[in-house]
Amino acid sequence: MFAQGECTGDMRIWRRRERGNFESNAIDALRLVEPAFAAALARFQWEADPLLSAPARESVTELLQRRSALSHREAEAVALVLSGCPDKQIARNMAVGLPTVRFHLANAFRKLRVENRTQLAARAQALVHD
Repeated sequence: MFAQGECTGDMRIWRRRERGNFESNAIDALRLVEPAFAAALARFQWEADPLLSAPARESVTELLQRRSALSHREAEAVALVLSGCPDKQIARNMAVGLPTVRFHLANAFRKLRVENRTQLAARAQALVHD
């Protein structure tokens, strides 16, 4: 999603493989809600999110490390995923490049035995709150 040329976040919709691609009328409907969704995301300040504050992120990172086989940087990336950050924001917060973020997340997917970002967030949430 983009608002005023700035990436404000990601919205992903999955369908079962057997349903095939979206039909043109479904794509048109999604495009109708995109501006409102992008504007709402733009109003949200990533830095204002309490999970993104250094102390909160560190405690989530430490919990993830203790309760899984994740490295510190992998756990940090996963904590930012839990905060709702897209990969570009994770890269900024961790002061690394996008390929590094994707490397850490791919390792986290493998170590936590998940296949997508939604499963990653659910698994991490369960680890943090157990």
